[in-house]
This record gives sequence, C-alpha cells and structure tokens, in this order.
Amino acid sequence: VLRETGSPDALAAQAFALHANGRTLEAFRAAEKALRADPSHTFARVVYGLAYAGAGSFDRALIQIQQAVKASDYRVDSLRALAVLQSDTGRYRDAARTIDEAIALNWGLIPLHFERALYALQIGDDGAANTSYLRVLAIDSENVKARLRLCELHSTMREHEQAIRLCGEVTTRAPDWSDGWHRLGREYFLQGNFPEAQAALHRCSTLQSMQGVPLTERTFECWYLQGQAAE
Repeated sequence: VLRETGSPDALAAQAFALHANGRTLEAFRAAEKALRADPSHTFARVVYGLAYAGAGSFDRALIQIQQAVKASDYRVDSLRALAVLQSDTGRYRDAARTIDEAIALNWGLIPLHFERALYALQIGDDGAANTSYLRVLAIDSENVKARLRLCELHSTMREHEQAIRLCGEVTTRAPDWSDGWHRLGREYFLQGNFPEAQAALHRCSTLQSMQGVPLTERTFECWYLQGQAAE
C-alpha cells in the first residue's frame, strides 16, 4: 500500500486485512479512500459495508453491500458479505438462500459450504448442515474440519457411535490437533467409556501444554472431564 498510495486495489486489500483483524475504523477509512479513488470498486464497497456492520450500523451496511451485489464482479464475495449481514441481523433463512447463490457460482469453494452449514444450524436444519459437510468431503476427502463438524453434529443428534467414528478419523488424520482429541474424549465420556475418555482427554491436555496454548485459551473440558473419568 505504501508503494501504491492511490491504488484502489491496494487500499481495498488493506481495508480487508484491517477488517479481518478487527480494526474496524481503520478498515472503514481505507475502504472509503479506495471508493473515493474509484467509486465503482466492488471489493472496496464490500469491505466498506462490512466495516459499517462491524460498527453496528447495519442499515448503512446493507445499502453498501446490496449495491455491491448488483455489480458484475466480485459476485461471490458480495453474496458472502450479504449472507453474513443477514445472519448478523437474525435473517438466517435469507442468509442460507444468499449463500446458495454463491455456491451456484463457485461450488468448489470449500468455505461456502461451511458457511451454508452454519446458517442451516442457525435455523435448526441438521440435515442441510450434514449435507454441506459431506459436500466438503466430496471436494476434499481428507478435510479434518468437516469430519470434526460432522462428529459434533452427530453428537447433538445423539448418534454417538457415528460421532466416535468421525472423531476417530480426525485424530488419525490430525494427531497433533487437540480439538479432535477433545471431541473424541467427550464422546467416549458421554457413552460411559471412561478409560477411553480419559486417554483421549489426556492426549488433548498434553498437546495443549506442549504446544504452549495460553491458559486462558485451553479447553477446560480436557482437564475437567479427564478428572471425572478417572473417578
């Protein structure tokens, strides 16, 4: 950005990075500057709208993002931003329909399916969430995040054997990821298999200690349920 002070592309990219790091006011100013240089810059308008939303000005955010959606470029980004805004304002069904439009434009973009699953869960549609995670696996058969989310979903549906199978696949594919061991241990605990629960939760707590995870960010259940399982 320093090398291209007047470049709308560079300013829009900077605005997006600032927004992603929670620096809402700075993101707003960078996007605004990009739009002054090029009022038709769609991506800058998307970030401008997201910055408004980050400041709690949802009506103004909607005006900006709807304008971006009407443009011919950055269609997927614009639709994703609109879906986020709809979700933030409690319009979960609208968010699901909007992200479906984005998926139709780029079916192979994995984050879209995770977002579709989230909006499905917000309206209690476990079936649609399940389908979205399976679509991720159809695109990337080794995706561990999708397996973990499926494990969590089957757990909420009280399908604990399925949940254990999926969380087991997570720990096999990502043995250094403490989240997988946490969920696996939790499922064993819920089934009353305390020796397996204790072993998995011990692995979770050990990994977080070895990896230097700050105490405030560690998964409490890995310690608490481990103790409960040992009693």
